[in-house]
Amino acid sequence: MKRDELIWARKEKKMSQGMLAKNVGVTPSSISGYERGIRNPSIQMAFKIADALNESVEKLWGEGYKAKKELSESRVWIGSPIF
Repeated sequence: MKRDELIWARKEKKMSQGMLAKNVGVTPSSISGYERGIRNPSIQMAFKIADALNESVEKLWGEGYKAKKELSESRVWIGSPIF
């Protein structure tokens, strides 16, 4: 993760951690954890944050997140789900 990029992008948009957290549906402590590098967002959350900051997920977290999202979207379920 490129935590400096995340901090820079948030501050460039003049957003507090609380504002960003509210926009993407997490707690401010989650945003703080992402910025300090002690937590990693889920693939979906990484894309929500990137969208909220109008940045690419690759810029904020690196190519790995894009590859993981493409892999998760390409999975196909065979058969019917068991309920």
